[in-house]
Amino acid sequence: MGLKERINSKWITVAIIVIIAILAAIPSLFKLISDDFGWDDVAEKIGIVGDARLDDYPVNFHVVDVGQGSCTLVTSDYGTIMIDCGERDQKDNVEGYLNNLGIKRIDYLIATHPHSDHIGCMYSIVNKFEIGKFYMPKLDKNDIPTSSCYEYLLESLDGKNVDSSYIKGGDSFTLGEIRCTALAPVKTIKGNLNSMSVILKIEYGNTSFLVTGDAETDEEKTVLQSGADLSSDVICLGHHGSRTSSSSAFLKAVDPHIAVISCAADNKYGHPHQETLDKLEKLGIKYYRTDIDSTVIFSSDGKRIIDHQRGETDE
Repeated sequence: MGLKERINSKWITVAIIVIIAILAAIPSLFKLISDDFGWDDVAEKIGIVGDARLDDYPVNFHVVDVGQGSCTLVTSDYGTIMIDCGERDQKDNVEGYLNNLGIKRIDYLIATHPHSDHIGCMYSIVNKFEIGKFYMPKLDKNDIPTSSCYEYLLESLDGKNVDSSYIKGGDSFTLGEIRCTALAPVKTIKGNLNSMSVILKIEYGNTSFLVTGDAETDEEKTVLQSGADLSSDVICLGHHGSRTSSSSAFLKAVDPHIAVISCAADNKYGHPHQETLDKLEKLGIKYYRTDIDSTVIFSSDGKRIIDHQRGETDE
């Protein structure tokens, strides 16, 4: 065999060895990538949860992990409802979540109250997605914020000529077979934007989901006094699990199977407060925390809530 043939043979051997090594490394490489980037989380966000796909169910509730903020999304055969969206720095996260679900239109966009951890990136959502209707609470003139995120939101709504209205306790709207009823604000509570939060009950068939914004105990009391039907299968707890919200009387009236707390890990406020967790434990309410469980998703077939995190159903 000549020199040229020997060199070619040598390189062929080397190439074969390299290919074999690469093939052998693929499983470990994929595991490393999976561990680093959390493909299970990505799968959830594009509509795959365990062995079930979200499009197997007519209505899905998403409590999206936006750190120390709040964002609740309802996706369904009838359209999409979005309640709050988190801080401005969550823009890419929230928009990516919507894009992964193939959402182009939000039929109802609701700002529970104009604090930045609830509306920080909402101006961008308005700019980049088709919005059917926008709702927010009417505030006392002395409480109207001057924050940039609030101003940007108003400019975006005006720039796209979005149909916008105030919403208060007793108002309702429907999206297909989904019925949404505002239980608060019942009255103007001056000097506290948290207690002017929209509390929204979302019903589909015999199932229901309650979103409470940052409602504190004074607003909870007005809702209890109004005689509204608070009973719900799942509640998104007020004010990120703060001790200033989720009174025992309010929780008993809601009587949920599941509570979800939206908060960031090691946040400076200490949310959720131990007092709130103790109430949940005492009442036997199981709960999720986005700082631990990340995005939490439930589905409804109109008769039961499907808890994808635990692979359970609540009749």
